[in-house]
Amino acid sequence: ELRVLSNTFSTGRNFIFLDNKTGDTVTTLSVENINIEPPFYSILVGHKHDWLVVRRIESSGTAILHYADDWYILGRSGNIKKVLSYPSIGYNDADGSGKNKFFGAEVLSENSADDLAVDIKYSERNCAVSEDGSETDCSEPSHIDHYVWDDNKEEFVLKNL
Repeated sequence: ELRVLSNTFSTGRNFIFLDNKTGDTVTTLSVENINIEPPFYSILVGHKHDWLVVRRIESSGTAILHYADDWYILGRSGNIKKVLSYPSIGYNDADGSGKNKFFGAEVLSENSADDLAVDIKYSERNCAVSEDGSETDCSEPSHIDHYVWDDNKEEFVLKNL
């Protein structure tokens, strides 16, 4: 059992993982955003594992902001290991294409049986932008990616259904 301590610095976040019984440091992790704000985090409680999920800025600029979620677990070696990464939420305002794009990801099965699989639903909203700034001709495609736990690699891998 571990206790997680966290602090922020500028656009980064540090994590210290302590052994709950001895208070000794097990490992550490630092995650930085490219700008704007430090990463956000949460703990997803599974059946056999608990996952540290860190949301960081993947890219940003004028009229664009994309976040990614990275899942971490304490590996067999005793070091923290990233086991899954995917685009989580973001937008692009109209650029040369004349379209606004919004996207988001929803974890459908983070607590599936034995933590052996996770499904992530990706949804988009794409709209043309008229001269007055209103959105028209919107489409909302979506798809689901299925990830399975690979015990040898100690990470989730994308599996085509």
